[in-house]
Amino acid sequence: MNSWLRDPQKLGLILISGLALFYLTQLPVGQLYRFDEFLTLDRTSGFLRFGDWTTVYSSNLPNFQKPPLQYWMGAVFLGAGVDETVAIRIPSWIFSVVCLIATASLARSIAPAHPHAAPAAVILLASSTEFWSHAMSGMLETGSAAFVTLALLFAWRAVQSPSNWWWAAVAVGLGALQKSPGALAAVAVFVAGAALAARLLGVALPGLRSRIFPAAGLLALCLAVAWPLLQILLHGPAAIRSAVDNELIGRFSPDAASGMRGLGDVWGIVIRDEPFLRLGAIAGLFVLPWLLRDPRLFGFTAVVVGYIASIVLAGGPVYPRYTLNLVPLFCAVVAVWIFQSQASLRRKWIVTGIMSLLLLGPLKPAILLSGQSSRDQAAQSTVLPTVGAQLQDDETLVACGWDRKTRFSPGAVSFYASNGRPFVYLAHKDDLGPRLRALTGRPIRGICSSSSFAELNEIFGAAQVVERLAPDYVMFVLRP
Repeated sequence: MNSWLRDPQKLGLILISGLALFYLTQLPVGQLYRFDEFLTLDRTSGFLRFGDWTTVYSSNLPNFQKPPLQYWMGAVFLGAGVDETVAIRIPSWIFSVVCLIATASLARSIAPAHPHAAPAAVILLASSTEFWSHAMSGMLETGSAAFVTLALLFAWRAVQSPSNWWWAAVAVGLGALQKSPGALAAVAVFVAGAALAARLLGVALPGLRSRIFPAAGLLALCLAVAWPLLQILLHGPAAIRSAVDNELIGRFSPDAASGMRGLGDVWGIVIRDEPFLRLGAIAGLFVLPWLLRDPRLFGFTAVVVGYIASIVLAGGPVYPRYTLNLVPLFCAVVAVWIFQSQASLRRKWIVTGIMSLLLLGPLKPAILLSGQSSRDQAAQSTVLPTVGAQLQDDETLVACGWDRKTRFSPGAVSFYASNGRPFVYLAHKDDLGPRLRALTGRPIRGICSSSSFAELNEIFGAAQVVERLAPDYVMFVLRP
């Protein structure tokens, strides 16, 4: 066997460097196409548009739903003149490299006697299409996964070596600035699970008795709430309260009316298209604590069980992409499970290679990662600039958004057509009457698909067609 394959540290470095360079060349391929990518584009450009780096702007108004870290990063690249598609995607690419490094480190930390598990974990993570489809996009999930993985890595180490609690706190704080306090929740559940298992098994975990532990915990909590507190100081408590209700409490609180999600829903959200990897990891999290005789592993088991329970009970919309937070952990666990076996090193690598091939390998073609959705998203950047060019200073912009197949993202409407002004986005058909009547007396310029325009004109027959835009959109005006 080649010497480079026998040196796991060198192999891991080669793999991560090669993967980073390969996917860096793919950043300019295709175009922004996910609905939320245009929200990222709008929020990222808002710092430059308004010259205010202490507030996230969405649709040209202060917005409190998401924190600023990835938007800040993208704004730096936009401000440097980088193409908007690359500028929006490159933070996710950076976080993907962090994720690969953190996953390798986690596997090495779990099984230091089996160092080849680290590069194997890198190969498994790089073979996940879900991972790269987000790492090559303007979505926030890859950054969230990176900080959750780093926080769990340092918490794992801190249970035995308490000084790592400070690094866990930093990872929690950065995770809260990236998307949500998910890293804080993950560490809290990990600590609870590991502490309970250690107590039941009569094992001491010195990191939980260290004075550093509560101090670092307080620091983590302070860092996690720093951005919301700043927004309260700048904008008052009402908006933050609304954002927390919508994004956290409203989404994950149980809802008696909707009931619990069934097994099919959980499978679709947690397992999806990677059953060999994800089911293997979940099984490994119940087996490895006994095989390795390490109660800390039950902390990871608790994290996954807690996440699945939150999915089952959540009353609001929960999407498969949220599980990306756990995919690096899954890859590390599967790699450790493979390499702690008594098989020869060659056979372990063969098993890793087979699993990688089942996941379609680590080098994904660009077309697999940047495929278009059912909507013609090219229209976002071709139709909307035409509307913006004709929008008059006294006109209020209106965009139809209730048809999921043809709607524009409000982020795209803001970036390409609003000319930096607030506008009306009709997200529901029921909005038509009350929201447009509220604009009575003001000139309106609107953009809708042909079918949505027909529905709008049934209520407001005075709408005048200005121009029909390919593929199937109507620009119209309503005059008082």
